[in-house]
Parts: sequence; C-alpha cells; structure tokens
Amino acid sequence: MEKFKTLRKTCSAKLNIKGSLFISYVSPVKNLEEVRTFLKEKVRKDATHNCYAYRILEKDNIVEFSTDAGEPKGSAGLPILNALRKRNLVNVVALVIRYFGGKKLGVRGLIDAYSRVVEMSLNECQEIFMVKMKKYTVFLRYEDMGREMEKISKCRILDMKYKENGVEITFLAEMQENFSGDFEEVYVPQVE
Repeated sequence: MEKFKTLRKTCSAKLNIKGSLFISYVSPVKNLEEVRTFLKEKVRKDATHNCYAYRILEKDNIVEFSTDAGEPKGSAGLPILNALRKRNLVNVVALVIRYFGGKKLGVRGLIDAYSRVVEMSLNECQEIFMVKMKKYTVFLRYEDMGREMEKISKCRILDMKYKENGVEITFLAEMQENFSGDFEEVYVPQVE
C-alpha cells in the first residue's frame, strides 16, 4: 500500500440515549502493540461494556478486528468497525464505553448508538494521508557533496551530522527514487 488515510490525534465524543451513556474514543495507532496500550489506558472496568474495533496495516495487508464485548452479536463491534471502513481509515482504533441506563435499546438501537457515537468522534478528528517513502542514511565526503547534494536536496532531509571528513545525511525519498545504499520503507505524513 503506497498511501493510506489515518487520524492526526485522539478524539472523543459522548452520547446519551434513554439513560445509557456512550463514550467514544478514536485514535491513530501504528501497530497491534499500540492498540493494546490504548485499550489498557482507556477501558473502564466499571462500565457495562467496552466494545472496540481496529484496522491496522501489517505487511501491506489491512488487519481488522471487532468485539461486541457482551452486547448482542453484531450490535456493537461491527458498527464501530464499519464506521472506520466507511471513511477508509487505517491504523486506527475505536473504543466505545457504555454505561447501561436501565432501558434496553434493542439490536437496531444499539447498532445506531454505537455507529453514531463513533461518527461523532471521527467528526472531531482531522484525517491525514500517510505515504510510503524510502528512508536513507548516507555518508558524503566533503569533496563529493556538490553533485550528490543536488539530487538529495530534492528529497525531505531529516537530519545532517557533520563529521571530520564528511556529512551523514538522513533523508526521505519517493518510492521511485533510487540512491546507493540501504533504505528502510516508512510511512510519513503527506506534504501538500
């Protein structure tokens, strides 16, 4: 995947329906470990239900997961996941915490409540595109800098370390660009 859409930061929303309180959090994550950390920080043990879903990129494949966490099958986790799918978001986790208010909402009511509160959170968030780039770190001797820097200067330079006999430069290049040396594929925010 050369490019995907995610969130810039964590956002939240609250919704009260027939006395039940729904609290939603949506957050950008890079991997499953960050999903676990996010859930560990946000899940409330005193809540009636902690339902969540995520979509993360692993080895160029989108991995999806959702859980109803005790709600009727398909009434919570799937609506949360579908809210993420609808916006084509990747590397995002969504958690909805529910405190039961005493009145049953029915499956249709639960589907509407869970999807609506996640949509409310997403409406508060700024979406960004992440693009795949090559990250290089090269060493240029001072006498070779002229012609090499002309090509490198068109890239996104991240760091320059001046040494005794040259400069170590870390930079990002478009995927179609080729420089000598090893590179790492990374996702970075798209620059307009």
